Amino acid sequence: MILDIITLIRDMVKMVNPLAVFECDQARMLNVKVDTMERFVTDSDGNRVSSDFVYVEEPTTGYYDTPYRGYPTQRTIMQVYFCKFEPMANDAYKGDTKFSQNSPTIGRLELKNQIEEQMVRPFLYLLKNSQLVKQYPEIMSTVRVLYPSPRFDANEVSVGLEFTFKQDWCIDMYKDRIWRPLLEVVKPGFDLSGRTLFFDRQDLPMPVYPPVWIQALVHAAGLPLLAFSISQTNNFVGQLTVDGNGDLVVDYPWTEEDGWKKSSVTYPDMEPGSEFIVNSIEIDDIPEQYWSLKHCYIK
Repeated sequence: MILDIITLIRDMVKMVNPLAVFECDQARMLNVKVDTMERFVTDSDGNRVSSDFVYVEEPTTGYYDTPYRGYPTQRTIMQVYFCKFEPMANDAYKGDTKFSQNSPTIGRLELKNQIEEQMVRPFLYLLKNSQLVKQYPEIMSTVRVLYPSPRFDANEVSVGLEFTFKQDWCIDMYKDRIWRPLLEVVKPGFDLSGRTLFFDRQDLPMPVYPPVWIQALVHAAGLPLLAFSISQTNNFVGQLTVDGNGDLVVDYPWTEEDGWKKSSVTYPDMEPGSEFIVNSIEIDDIPEQYWSLKHCYIK
């Protein structure tokens, strides 16, 4: 959401003032970045004039509104600053004191008036008729104008606009992105196609033989979709998957000889009739101090 909005703002800034330097960052980093730009340029009449600079301060505040009933919304507060530079010791206003009369700089209030006429109001006109307002129509009713004190170390003068962007989103879309214990989720009839398994606690020791230990999720055809075996000859964690030719193969995230080779595996998405559907579950009760499928998670 934030990145797309910043890109649209940059495009509109370039329509208002193609020569303006555009940036987005935290205020303390902008102080460094501004040191790398030309703050004053020579105009067509040979006069040294201020560069135009527009920046979006990296958003640091927002809200997730998640009511008990109704759609959740995300609100993001974003500030855009339109800037000019003036040499150090410039005045806010040219008053009657000797200091004001002797100062050769342009007053900040005059510069702010120029900024509003040359950049801020044209930007608001573009914004009102932009794709951004079509996506977030409420932003034009919540615009706050900011007149901050000079920032950076060259008496930057700026006029800022603060917007609140509000977007509806569906919280239920993310229910499948939560890691949940495999053995609590998977029951007979569960389809593993497209699902990812994560093998946690790989620091734990494996059970030892004897006795034989078996934990497995089994397909209707009798093929183990996921198997953990400890025996006299076979010690492995095996996952049924598909190779590049579309043939069924077994992948081994862990073997006694090589140890752990993978922390997660994903089952391929299969066409109807070929899904990785669990038909039965065989779970030996392995002691707590050892690794078992209890430490496997699914999403």
